[in-house]
Amino acid sequence: MKIFYTFLFLLGSYQFSFGQETPESMVGTFFSSIAEGNFSQAIDYLLSTNQNLKNDSTLEATFTNNLKASHARNGVYCGYELIEKEQVSESFVNYSYFIKYMDNPVKINFTFYKPREKWQVNSVQLVPRTKEQGRGQEGRQQQGNKNLKGSNPNHPKPPNMPK
Repeated sequence: MKIFYTFLFLLGSYQFSFGQETPESMVGTFFSSIAEGNFSQAIDYLLSTNQNLKNDSTLEATFTNNLKASHARNGVYCGYELIEKEQVSESFVNYSYFIKYMDNPVKINFTFYKPREKWQVNSVQLVPRTKEQGRGQEGRQQQGNKNLKGSNPNHPKPPNMPK
């Protein structure tokens, strides 16, 4: 009889945990759709978790178009990677991820909120890469190469290099 009750308890726990979505599982579902090239499905899924966002067709269309454009600009999808998790409270959490593409990563921020027992997306934002960021990185790489070659007159040559 004890085994029977243990079985019922485990079955009930499994069903309860199976029905509960966490922010991590929601992000995983989102990125699974992205990996399959189903951008609209990915956005629909996220927005469907929040009544206020679900009915905003402009937000859905804009975000889907931005995601498709980002995909077209940056090459083959290679996965995703967690950058940062900020647990603001037990019911409010921020996540930052890189969408890994062959050419460039794209940052995406998610905010999740749990008003009662279910998590929902509070906001999602693609963080665009600005021209200044790109130029700044290229400039640092070029400057670093000049310094290594010793062609920068303001930078002393290492002692083991001929003058």
